[in-house]
Amino acid sequence: MKCGIDFESKSAVDLKEAGLSVYAHHPSTDILCMAYKIEGQETKLWIPGMPFPDELRNVTEFSAQNAPFEFEIWNEVGVKKHGFPPLPIEKLYCTLAMANTHSIPGSLEKMAPALGIEQQKDMSGNRIMLQLSRPRKVCEDGTVIWWDDEDKSKALYDYCIQDVEVETACKSKMLPLSQTERQVWLLDHRINRKGIKVDIPKIKAAIEIIEAEKKRLDAEIRLISNQRIASTGSVAQITNYLRERGVEVNGVGKNDVTELLKTNLPDDCRRILEIRKEAS
Repeated sequence: MKCGIDFESKSAVDLKEAGLSVYAHHPSTDILCMAYKIEGQETKLWIPGMPFPDELRNVTEFSAQNAPFEFEIWNEVGVKKHGFPPLPIEKLYCTLAMANTHSIPGSLEKMAPALGIEQQKDMSGNRIMLQLSRPRKVCEDGTVIWWDDEDKSKALYDYCIQDVEVETACKSKMLPLSQTERQVWLLDHRINRKGIKVDIPKIKAAIEIIEAEKKRLDAEIRLISNQRIASTGSVAQITNYLRERGVEVNGVGKNDVTELLKTNLPDDCRRILEIRKEAS
């Protein structure tokens, strides 16, 4: 039995800035709703507070647009907060990966027209989704205030249902991944899930060293220029200073500085350019 799914979620964390893993694991992240369409049936909606749909326990193949998102939300939020059964990645198929394989636009709003599908993504609902997925307000004590609007929630549910309708229609128009591409997709997922070990204390120490050195260089460039250049990042001030000292300069980008340092320069101008290069 096959089924298309789509989650809408909310979080105090910005998904694009934090990345999927951080987003899914954050304690503020929760599910707003899940739409699902079992093959041959109408699309249904699950919202928090409802029991998990027993009919989904018999599904052998789930599909979703950008399926890694559904995988993380299902397992990190659905399982831990709402009693979902774990979802193995081997049961999940990605319509975005299918589209990419066939050079079809990856975004759902472009994918459907490219495949000649009448169902279209609800872009007005998309705007409401973006609003409800973020806090309405974060208080000074850290308390998060979420949107609580019945009409907007209803529009969000309709949007989620429509997404599943479009996704499953798109899937029906595309060839599945070849066995080789399927294994590549699964391997890519496992690599991303495993991640890379990072020595956080050393990274923080390196950042502290960089910041200290930047302060030292900023202080030196102020001293050399008699306070006329505020910092190594003050591009206009550096350029004006050099020109006033008789140096022909078009800019102080990487290539500009490299070429200028090959020429004869006053000692102060040379050191300013060296500091600029070092700080960059």
